[in-house]
Amino acid sequence: MTMPSPSPTPQAGNPQRAPLVLQWGRDENTDETFEARVSTREELADVLTNIHTQALREGIACMTQIWSAQTMRQRGPGPAEPEVLIEAIVGDPRGAGLRWLGDDDEVQAASPSLAAPNENITFDNAGSADSLPPSVFRLSIADVQNILIEYLEKGSRTTSLSWTRLTFLNDPEP
Repeated sequence: MTMPSPSPTPQAGNPQRAPLVLQWGRDENTDETFEARVSTREELADVLTNIHTQALREGIACMTQIWSAQTMRQRGPGPAEPEVLIEAIVGDPRGAGLRWLGDDDEVQAASPSLAAPNENITFDNAGSADSLPPSVFRLSIADVQNILIEYLEKGSRTTSLSWTRLTFLNDPEP
């Protein structure tokens, strides 16, 4: 299911960047993932809030994959891939997570002021239930939104939070 794509509205002094594509969940009727293109911080906030609220209502966090439409490129015989793929997991009251998967670095964000939850968090990954360790979930929904706004507007990764190596299930907690 695709949400409508709003028209880009450049702001004075801020050149228009390509919209971000957000893809999450799975429509049970069509078996298609939900998708939205956002061009402004307000559109991004609306879509992210809707994903977060829906996940809270359903009782399982939701992974959302995010990329810039202008960074798609062919790397091999398969489909084109984005230069940076961001995985945000929202919708769990214990915390949110964000992983930055780029060409040169693969890291996860953490807010030094937030403690990790006490246990793994299970999330909806396009219709499948997956889990990640607590260290991935050291963000608030506002942190995730601010990281994505900076990427939308500047094309860069924020420096206002800590970035650490990726952790997976069964890895020792940092």
